[in-house]
Parts: sequence; structure tokens; C-alpha cells
Amino acid sequence: DGTLERNVTVTITTMDGSAISVDPKDYTSTETNLTFTPDNSRICVNIPITNDTIVEENKNFTVTVTSNDPSVQIGPNSNSTVTIIDDDGVTIGFASTYSVNEASMTVQVCAIILDGSLRRDAVVTLS
Repeated sequence: DGTLERNVTVTITTMDGSAISVDPKDYTSTETNLTFTPDNSRICVNIPITNDTIVEENKNFTVTVTSNDPSVQIGPNSNSTVTIIDDDGVTIGFASTYSVNEASMTVQVCAIILDGSLRRDAVVTLS
């Protein structure tokens, strides 16, 4: 904690990790200046997250604070990792009902994605 007698400006920048900010993007890349005044010691930034319907692994990106002002010391918490937790689901079922003659000896049944989409492996157990 410190006190200010004048305004101080810092820059907040995002950097891609496993989450990316280009199409198909997971979040919107952000770079903005924040000005602290003697009256405030906390400024928040909203970083838009993409709400998709794709089942995928959790992803992350980094937010960094920097300053060109030589009187501003950036502390040890100058980087923060943001984890985007995937909350999407997928519905898997069968394409149809199947009929087969005994003489065929086998039947091929196909499980399909009925709703949603995948960017990672999904294991389906048939019983």
C-alpha cells in the first residue's frame, strides 16, 4: 500500500496462453492505460470472454501491468493468470434405430454428436 500525491498511469496488457485472442477467439485482447489518482487505489478492467458452445479443455491467458514512469515500481504480482473454465457440454446419441437379420452376424451402430461440438476427445461407452 502506498499513497499518491499525483496521478500515476500504468498499462494493462493481455497475452495469449492456451487461450487465444484471434478467431476463433477465447477472449478479447486488451491493452489499456489506467490512471491512479490520490483518491483511488483500485481500478478494475473488464476483459470480454467468448461464450462458445464448444467442449474443450480449460484455457488460460496472462494479464500484465507495466509502467514507463520511473517513480512507479511494479511489484512481484505484475502478472496474473486468468483461467477460462469450459462450461460447455455435448449431447451424444444414436443416429437411428437399427434392424438386422440374424444371418448378418453383426450390426454396425453409430454414435453421433446430436448437439454441441468438440475440440477434444470424448469417450463414449456403449452398453
